[in-house]
Amino acid sequence: MTILSDLISRIKTPNLVEQMRIITETVLEEESSDMEYIDYRPQGPNLFLALQVPGRTPTQIGFLALERENEDSWLVSFWTTKESDIKKAIESETKPSLKKRKMHEITDHRPEKILTEYAKLMKFYHGE
Repeated sequence: MTILSDLISRIKTPNLVEQMRIITETVLEEESSDMEYIDYRPQGPNLFLALQVPGRTPTQIGFLALERENEDSWLVSFWTTKESDIKKAIESETKPSLKKRKMHEITDHRPEKILTEYAKLMKFYHGE
């Protein structure tokens, strides 16, 4: 049994959104120590997970986000900002501007499939 399957088997709610919230919060807890700019990731009510990835250039920071578009539609979006903008934001205690660069639609509606697609894209953005 994989870690993801084990986690899903312990979730007692049949509600997909609640399942995804529980799973993504667990993933974020595990991965947050590897994220240099965790406080500057994209956030929102329908954004479930955003992990740091390399940007399109060496001077950019990227984030890969898992979003719910509506009840039946999930997206993985790639966001970027300049590292210098994050450093300015840290100094001024503001948020840097993030730009959504790319979106990938996920057509499956099972938690394990949604997160498997997210993991595949994570590897892609890391250049693996």
